[in-house]
Amino acid sequence: MDTLSIDDSHLLTPYKKKGIHFDNTRVVPYNKKLLLKYHAHINMEWFNKSTSIKYLFKYIHKGHDRITALVVHNSAQNGCPNEPVDEIKQYLDCRYVSPCEASWRIFSYSIHGRQPAVERMFFHLIGEKSVYYPDHARMENVLEEASVTESMFTSWLVANQTYEGARQLTYGQFITKFVYHKRERAWKPQKKGYTIGRLIWVPPTTG
Repeated sequence: MDTLSIDDSHLLTPYKKKGIHFDNTRVVPYNKKLLLKYHAHINMEWFNKSTSIKYLFKYIHKGHDRITALVVHNSAQNGCPNEPVDEIKQYLDCRYVSPCEASWRIFSYSIHGRQPAVERMFFHLIGEKSVYYPDHARMENVLEEASVTESMFTSWLVANQTYEGARQLTYGQFITKFVYHKRERAWKPQKKGYTIGRLIWVPPTTG
């Protein structure tokens, strides 16, 4: 079926082409550059709500396709009397592998990819850093650990004192030029690659 442009003015009145009737209902928004690049039909729509981003991530990370299946004996062939139906026993949650997904895995194509990398940027107020420790740990030893005294945010403050060029970047932009080494708990200039920083969400109830 032909894809018609949304700018075609002659679509205001229905017309017939190759035995098919066309009118305004067959006009869909599209992007000509994407069609030529991917050689596929791509429906383009404009969203102005934050819920569209939530729907996109839920759709991508919804997991594999699943089915409910059960393997039973045929009572008509075996001559067995009709047994009572156990609906709880019948329910079996299985993963469904479609032919396209099976072929993709057989040829060892890439399953997941993320480009560029995204780094979560943690921050906290003075003396309000989240601390995790086991129940049997002594409080004196916990407070002396480097994971408590130093953090990504405090190391960023130290890096601003060390590197003059770092003072021109905000905390969210800092990851594009510097790399955080977790073992050393220090920021160092980035030599290769590109990373995007994402600030963690803080609820308004924190004050």
